[in-house]
Amino acid sequence: MRCHRYGKPSKKKTDEQEEEKQMNDEAKKKGAKRKTNIQVKTNYPVLMEVKIENDKWKVVRLELDHNHELSPQNRNKLFSGRKYMTDMEKAMIRTLNNNNIPTRQMIAILSYLRGNVTALPYKKKDVQNERTKINRELKGNDMNKVMQYFMQRAAEDQTFFYKIHVDEENKVKNIYWREGISQK
Repeated sequence: MRCHRYGKPSKKKTDEQEEEKQMNDEAKKKGAKRKTNIQVKTNYPVLMEVKIENDKWKVVRLELDHNHELSPQNRNKLFSGRKYMTDMEKAMIRTLNNNNIPTRQMIAILSYLRGNVTALPYKKKDVQNERTKINRELKGNDMNKVMQYFMQRAAEDQTFFYKIHVDEENKVKNIYWREGISQK
């Protein structure tokens, strides 16, 4: 296992870095430049070598002296293990999603429950991804749920009425239903 910056920097990248520096100088004059996630190699052999002896892992060689910053600023997104969402928070997102609450308001509610915005270990994108996952579960299942509800209501109330019109492709065009109380 090696450091993610292990390896020799290529000559080509060095030339590109010089050009990038010139472009940055020009961009400072023009305005802000887009940030990139280029990993610069530092050519230092930080590593951990392991092998199996008697069905156990044994560390054979360990060199941990890095020649670069270990946790660069604004790179917390690289550490995805810290982005945990509790089951309660997932259930809350599901409930809020079912009530058509926007993501930004979900973040506000979840951060209030945790104490403040900085206490949330995940970002807006993580909540959006959870919502997408929920919506994928529901997609194509909505008419089944409607039919189940209508059949349940018809079994409970003999005066409940529903009619569903479909087109040639068997897709729903119209749905009509009437509660028993409205007939009275």
